Amino acid sequence: MFVNTINPILNTRGASLHSLTFAPGPSSLPLRFRAFVLGFLFCTFVLSPSAAASEVGDFLGRRVTRVEVVIEGAPNANTSEMKSLLDVAAGQDYSPVRIHDSLLRLYRSGLISGARVDGVNDGANGVVLQFVVKPQARIENVGFEGTPVFPPAELRARLNQLDPGERLSLGAVTRGLGDLNSYYSARGYYQAKIAYEIRLDPTSTRASVVYTITPGEQARVSSYKLNVKGKEIDLSKVTPKIIEGQPFSQTLVQEAMDHIRDGYLKEGYLAVRVTNNISPDTNANQVAVVINVESGPRVDIVVSGLDIKPKDKTKVLPFYTQGGIDEFTLEEGRRSLLDYAQRQGYFFASVNRPDVPDLSQPSVTLTYTVDPGKRYKLANIEIHGVDAIPHRTLEDQMKSKMASPIPLPFFNSRGITSDDMLRQDANLVSKRLRAVGYRRAHVDVRRGVSLKGDSLIITFEVEQGPRTYVEDIGMRGNQVMTTAELSKVLTIKPGDPLIESVVTNDTDQLLAAYNRPGFASAEIVYDAVDMGSVDGQDRVRLLFNITEGNRVRIHGVNTRGAAVTDTGRLTRDFYLFKSGDWLRTDLLQETERQLYETNAFNSVTINSDLTGQVVSGIEERDIIVNVLESKRRDVVYGLGYQTNTANSKTIPGLNSLGGVRGYRKHSNTRRAE
Repeated sequence: MFVNTINPILNTRGASLHSLTFAPGPSSLPLRFRAFVLGFLFCTFVLSPSAAASEVGDFLGRRVTRVEVVIEGAPNANTSEMKSLLDVAAGQDYSPVRIHDSLLRLYRSGLISGARVDGVNDGANGVVLQFVVKPQARIENVGFEGTPVFPPAELRARLNQLDPGERLSLGAVTRGLGDLNSYYSARGYYQAKIAYEIRLDPTSTRASVVYTITPGEQARVSSYKLNVKGKEIDLSKVTPKIIEGQPFSQTLVQEAMDHIRDGYLKEGYLAVRVTNNISPDTNANQVAVVINVESGPRVDIVVSGLDIKPKDKTKVLPFYTQGGIDEFTLEEGRRSLLDYAQRQGYFFASVNRPDVPDLSQPSVTLTYTVDPGKRYKLANIEIHGVDAIPHRTLEDQMKSKMASPIPLPFFNSRGITSDDMLRQDANLVSKRLRAVGYRRAHVDVRRGVSLKGDSLIITFEVEQGPRTYVEDIGMRGNQVMTTAELSKVLTIKPGDPLIESVVTNDTDQLLAAYNRPGFASAEIVYDAVDMGSVDGQDRVRLLFNITEGNRVRIHGVNTRGAAVTDTGRLTRDFYLFKSGDWLRTDLLQETERQLYETNAFNSVTINSDLTGQVVSGIEERDIIVNVLESKRRDVVYGLGYQTNTANSKTIPGLNSLGGVRGYRKHSNTRRAE
C-alpha cells in the first residue's frame, strides 16, 4: 500500500519545492511517498484538498528540464549506475507514475536504503527533479586483526551473511561476533576478547568489517572422568585419550565420544547414548570434562517379509552407525527400509516399524514388518511439459534408471527408483530449468502401472513457467577498471535469457581480467535483482559485485620438499613466475600442471604467504612451492595404485630433476591464499 502525503516547502527564491521520500518498512512493498497525489492511489492528505491540488497542479503539465541523482552525505560521488535505472529523463512530461517506477527500480536494485525526490519549478513550464538517495552499503571484505590464531579463511567460513557483495547489516555483524566467540570457546579460548569495527568508504557504499581478536591463552583440562551406566566394555584401545593438563578443545572431546560410541555399537549395544558435561573455570582457565555413557540393552533387529543381507542391513538401518533408539531413529529406519525395498523393485511396498522398547531390559528385539507387494520393473520414464532441455539429457542425469533391455545380472535388468530418488530427480529437473532461465519451474511426479500390470511408468509433469531475461547489467565495487572495460569481456547482453553457465563463465572472465594485472585476491559474485514482469517475461538486473582487493607483487620464491630435485632447474625451466612479478593465479596453476606432467612428483601445491605491510594498495607475498617427490623405482597409477618395480626405465629429460620413473594422472586447481 502506498501512503502519500503533501508537504510543500517554499525555497528562498519563492519557487515551489516538493519532496517525495521513501524508506524500507515492514509492509510487503516497503515504501512511503510524500508530495504527490495520484487519484488511483490510496492517499492521506496533510493539507487541505484545495491546497494539495494547487501545489500538485504546479508540476502536472510541466516538462522535466533536468534530472539529478545525489548521494546523501557525498554530493560528488559517482551516481551513473543509479541514474541509469531511472525511468525519468529530461524532455519528458512530468509524470508521478514515472517517478514512482524509478523509485521502485532504485530500491529493487539494492543500491539504496532510502530516497527522496525534490521538485523545483524551472521557468514557466519546466521542473527540475533531484533524487536524493541514501546508499545501501555492501560488504567489500571481512578482515581480522590482532592475534587471530586460526587462518582467516577458516574464520570467514563461520560467518553468515557477511560474504563480499552482501548488504551490510548490523545484525549480521553482531551475529558474526557471537559466532566467532562460540568458535573460540569451542577450542578452549574462553578468555578471548573480540570486537568489531565497520569501516565505510567515502561514498558509504562499500564497507570493510574488521574483527579485532585477542584470544588469550588456551584453557587446559583440569580433570577427566568417564561415567558408565549399564554394561562396561573394554575401552583401553579407544583413542584419542583425554589427559589432564593437555590443551582443551571440544573437537578432542567429540572424537573421544565418537570412538566410545563405536566401541559399544560393535558389541551390539545399539541404544547406547554418549553425552558430556564440560565445566569451564574461566578464572583458572581450566576445564573439567565428564563423559557419560548409557549402554542400554543389547539390541537384535529383525526384518520380516523382505530378504535383506546382513551387510546391507547394517548399511541401511541407522542404529548400526549412530546408535540410540527412539521414535525418530525408529521412523528413520522405516523410511530407509522402504527406500531399500523400492530400489529392489518393490515400488509399492509398505513398512511397519516397532514401538519404542523398554530399554531397561538386558536385551531387546526390534522387528520391522515389510509387505513388499508385487515386484515391478521400471519400463519407462516420461517427461511432459519441457521443451527447453532435451529429455534424454535429463534422463541421463537422473538417479532413477529404466530397466535394461539386456537381461544379465550385471545390467540393470529391473531398473531402479524410490520415493527419495524421485524427489532428487524432480529437483534435478527444476534446477536444470532454473539454470537456463526458467526460475519459476514446478515439477510433479506421478507413478503408474502398465496395462499388463508388471511394469512401472514414471511421469514428470512440468510447468516451465516464464523465462527470465536480463534487462540491465551493472558492476559494483570496481575502481581500478571501468565498467566499460569490464563489459567488453562479457558475453551476456541486455535482452539475453538468464543462463547460469553463461553468467558463471562471464564471472570467470571478469576475475581473469583482474588476475592478469596482479589482483590475485579479487573476488566477484553475481546477483539477479528482480525488476518485475514485462510482456509475460520475468526481467532482472544482473549485478556483478566486485571486491578488487590489493595488487600483489611476488617478493620471493621458495621450493620446499625437494631432496634430489635440482631446484635451480625448476626455477629456470618450469616456474612461470619470479620475484618482482605481479602475482597471477593462472600462472601458478599452469606451473602446477607442468610439474605434474614431469611425473617426478606425487604432490605439488603452490601457495603464498604475506610478507610485510600493505603499502599504497600493494602487498608483497612469498610464493611457496611444496613438492613431494615420487620414490625411485615407483610406478604411480592414476587410481591410487602403487607398485615397486625392480627394473624401471628412466623417462628421458628427467635425469637432472632426479625424478621418479613413473606415471601419474592428476588434475589440480588452486587459488593463491
